[in-house]
Amino acid sequence: MSGMMSNSPRRIFNDWEDNGLPAGERHIGQIGKSLIVSSASLIADPDADYAALDYCGTPAVMLEFPNAARVSGGGGVVRSAVFVDRGDLTPCVSLILFSTTTVSTTLTDNSALVIDDSDLAKIVGVITAVTADYTVDANTGKVAFLKDENVYFDLPAGATSLRGVVQADVAWNLGGRSDLGMSLFIERF
Repeated sequence: MSGMMSNSPRRIFNDWEDNGLPAGERHIGQIGKSLIVSSASLIADPDADYAALDYCGTPAVMLEFPNAARVSGGGGVVRSAVFVDRGDLTPCVSLILFSTTTVSTTLTDNSALVIDDSDLAKIVGVITAVTADYTVDANTGKVAFLKDENVYFDLPAGATSLRGVVQADVAWNLGGRSDLGMSLFIERF
């Protein structure tokens, strides 16, 4: 066949058949989207009495949402989120998502969250839950389903996890209860 280009689909298939699938993003067999649910739990001091704009959670430890990207340095979009308030407190909080861990920001529980200028570029989005979002009542807890978030992200080389911190948007008294679970529904590219 004269004029057939060397990168024709048949030629590429024969090359793969003879030499194996080359390394990289090329893969065979995926049909449809790559979707995943990635979860993390905020464990806060049960005696905390948070003021508006306080960082909530374990000092100096960011939340990790594993496998947010399909491959190292990949990307995706957070389509929606679910906040599970196991303490029945309906906290008004913001989950600030980062492409990687912060370097210069100090995370001190029950103190104002101040993000260092050098870490601002790592923020990929914010997902906020307010009292009215907690529409599912399970007697001992409440659930907020936050749809249409569409937080796009690209991770740096070597990373597959999104990172996050929780900030109180209004005063929040834990009253001895301390667990807030968050699940992100992610479409991976």
